Amino acid sequence: MLNHLKDFPFVRDAHEDIRLRLANEDDVPQVIRIWKEGIKRSFQFTESSSDIPACLQASRLNQNTSPFQIWVATQAGNISGWISLAPISEHPLKKNLAAECSIYVDQSSQGKGIGQKLVQKMLESSRCTSLQHIYAHVSPFNTGCINLLEKNGFVSMGMLPQSGRHESPRSRCLLVIGV
Repeated sequence: MLNHLKDFPFVRDAHEDIRLRLANEDDVPQVIRIWKEGIKRSFQFTESSSDIPACLQASRLNQNTSPFQIWVATQAGNISGWISLAPISEHPLKKNLAAECSIYVDQSSQGKGIGQKLVQKMLESSRCTSLQHIYAHVSPFNTGCINLLEKNGFVSMGMLPQSGRHESPRSRCLLVIGV
């Protein structure tokens, strides 16, 4: 193949420009933009601003503590994707046992290894916590996300039928996938 070209200065690995860091309040507009684009692509509808999940609100970032964190991937100073863990239950005995994972990559940045780096960072940062399970609710039409999660050890746990609140046929069911 062309492996010999990697030693030439004009050939660069696209993955080397990806930086991961914890999200901060300044990131909220870009994170929400990427989220809205992903929701529109996966479910073919647009959420209103009142439907923005609590994990994406600026106040949540002040509580960006392990294991419930939001990590962003940046390239050239712009956010190209993000991943978060949110508690499934606020019950004191259950809060730190299971989390819901959300991952979104800007459409123009897909296929560049960003999702893989984000999932690896999330799994790595959650290993030393009390979490026993991580789940994701994914549109069954989002094969890219399903493949990414399965590649990282997640397994399909079933479908939630008619779980969408909207009329789009794509929002009527969600795949539950977990590790």
